[in-house]
Amino acid sequence: MIMLRSILLKTLRDLRGQVLVWGLAVGIPCAGSIAFFPSFQDAMELQEFVGMLPAPIQQLIGDPSWMATLEGFLKMKVFDGFLPLLLAMFTIIQGSATVAGEQERGTIDFLMAQPVTRPRVVLEKSAAIATATVGICAVISVAMMVGTLLAGVEADTGWLVLATFNVVPGALVFGGLALVGSCVFRRPRHAMMLSGAVLVWSIFLEMLAPMADALQPWRRLSVMYYSSSSLPVDSGLQWGYVTVLLVLAAVLVGISVWVFQRKELTV
Repeated sequence: MIMLRSILLKTLRDLRGQVLVWGLAVGIPCAGSIAFFPSFQDAMELQEFVGMLPAPIQQLIGDPSWMATLEGFLKMKVFDGFLPLLLAMFTIIQGSATVAGEQERGTIDFLMAQPVTRPRVVLEKSAAIATATVGICAVISVAMMVGTLLAGVEADTGWLVLATFNVVPGALVFGGLALVGSCVFRRPRHAMMLSGAVLVWSIFLEMLAPMADALQPWRRLSVMYYSSSSLPVDSGLQWGYVTVLLVLAAVLVGISVWVFQRKELTV
């Protein structure tokens, strides 16, 4: 029988190609956004443009002066836009396949025949997903640095790198939720539907709450609220928001361990 010595290393080997592909697929558009920024500055009078928008949209944007900086522009377009969404999609896909994917492929019996405990399976697979997520952000950061050089744009590289990795805690929350679903359901698609629904709800709540007073009390239930608030343009990392996300992700992994230990494994 082939012995599986490290679930963590095996999972990382399986994910290494995806780390590069996802990193480049997301990093290149991020670099393109940097290259577009000089044209954005030249083509728009921000104060006049924002003044023409409906009042709810003006409230959502706030003071438009921060958009005149590269950091503010990227926060609006990238760090509070498609980057959290795409990184969450990666962790959801991988988290959903952790246990349910093994069942669907019929490999769960081989996995559990190894000298490993059920908590170790969940913990090492979740650690590999977290490491792969960090790796994707590393590739994205390099792509963005290259983008600033090619575009000849001055940027606070420390802030850009920090803002890129700041997306990781929120993505890990969605990955943790998908992991719970993977331990509950027998098919990965059911886990993806659960976590995907929460992702969509979180995005729409964060988008609509600033424009609707009735939704303001519910805004703190959105993962995206903590992710977008954890690194303002004009100040450093807000550790309180980051801690909330990391603790929540850890709790979800703990729930996954508890559920998997009680799960009846059938193919």
